[in-house]
Amino acid sequence: MSTHLTLTETNGPTSRHTARLDMAHLLYMVAYGEDLAAYCAHWQSTVVHDRRSQRFFAAQYHQERFHRRFFQRVATRLAPAYTPPGASFCHLETYRERLYSAIRHERWFEVLVGQQLVLEGIGEIALRHMDDRIFRDQDRFQHLRKLILRQEHAHHAYGLRQIDDAIAAQAIDTVTLRDLAQPYLNLAECMLNDASGLLTHLNIDASRLQQELWSDLPDWLRQDRQ
Repeated sequence: MSTHLTLTETNGPTSRHTARLDMAHLLYMVAYGEDLAAYCAHWQSTVVHDRRSQRFFAAQYHQERFHRRFFQRVATRLAPAYTPPGASFCHLETYRERLYSAIRHERWFEVLVGQQLVLEGIGEIALRHMDDRIFRDQDRFQHLRKLILRQEHAHHAYGLRQIDDAIAAQAIDTVTLRDLAQPYLNLAECMLNDASGLLTHLNIDASRLQQELWSDLPDWLRQDRQ
């Protein structure tokens, strides 16, 4: 797969170089999230009972792995010798550790909330805003970009349906779900704060991403925010 690209930043060599590093940094963060999502989806596919969900999570696992490889490749092409500072991944690492702990203890609903609801939600929102900043040649990558966004949206929506079904079946209540989701939402906001300087350099408003993250959540989860 070819990933020849140029950023749409044109304010001189220095700013173009900085923009490439900033975008590469963000894409490495996105790739990290995709790798985490793949790990979770693989576990979900092995423990869920109904065949439809098994197929969905198995497909999601392969899709997330493809997303990770694609974004890593684009980041490498943007900045071949660049390694993002480890400190910028500290909240992502905390997020990963929390989800891994939930998997080890087989806390299904916590993984569903942390992965499908919050992580997929923030990933979809970030990609929507980053899209127009990555490629100058829009037409060439339009199909692939739309495919990735469509898949991210499907992952998020499927998680919402699973949670809604569980609430309707009284398998779990919204108070418990809010308690499960809150640490992940707090970390999501920290991750956006970590990336706010990079986003600002690329003319992306981090506060707008935070607002969209909350507005895309179900009403029962936004009650404490209102």
